[in-house]
Amino acid sequence: MRFVAIFSMIQGHSVDVFLDFHLKMPHSVGFGSWLFFRGLTAPFFLFCSGFIYGLRFSRAETDDKFKQISIKTIKRAILLIFIGYLMKSPTSVHFI
Repeated sequence: MRFVAIFSMIQGHSVDVFLDFHLKMPHSVGFGSWLFFRGLTAPFFLFCSGFIYGLRFSRAETDDKFKQISIKTIKRAILLIFIGYLMKSPTSVHFI
């Protein structure tokens, strides 16, 4: 389930970026359908993330295990936020 959510998010953003402007006709059946299902990917992704998050915490039998999972989750969130800001930061390096 998580794989489908992640794949849908990547596919939606990739097609949106790489699809030619002239092919983005919202009144066509194909693009309209894709646009509709793309709108469902973010809620599906958030649902899957929350479901997995709850599943992880339901397996914690003790308070120590709960703390370990919480710390690991917070560290992962900070790392992902840092990577996201790093990817969006302006740099003077031009890649070929």
